[in-house]
Amino acid sequence: MDELEERGIADHTVIILGGDHVPYNDKPVCDELAGHELEPNIEWYQNDLIIWSGSMKEPVIVDKYCYDVDILPTVSNLLGLDYDSRLMVGQDILSTAEQLVCFPNHSFISGKCIYNAPTGSVTPLTDEEVTQEYLEGMSETVYNKFTVSEMVLEEDYYKYLIVK
Repeated sequence: MDELEERGIADHTVIILGGDHVPYNDKPVCDELAGHELEPNIEWYQNDLIIWSGSMKEPVIVDKYCYDVDILPTVSNLLGLDYDSRLMVGQDILSTAEQLVCFPNHSFISGKCIYNAPTGSVTPLTDEEVTQEYLEGMSETVYNKFTVSEMVLEEDYYKYLIVK
């Protein structure tokens, strides 16, 4: 960072650090590093994310759940890039929108609960009741997000966009 400052480019630099929380997909190694056996559906993905820029006036600490797919929309918004959020599974973690973290196994974390899809377990995060109707609606939303994301890749959606 000192060199970036010396070269006068720190204000035009963004550094993003997200740990490789699944080194070589070696769960025993990850369990050992964590000091206990990690729950494989949600806890397995727990990690930290650091985004830094020399133009920041003071640190911004965000204490909420996110997943790897949330990095692109977050950085896109920070950089003022134009993108269609409907085509991304993740969401900007700095957004004030209701939180929804989607995992590949269709588990999710919302503002109301943590839902572990493979086990069907629900961990409430508020005093508000988590109904079966709510779980079904959120599960459908998560499924649809992954379906659209897969279709974007399979159909090479971006080749149809006109670049100006």
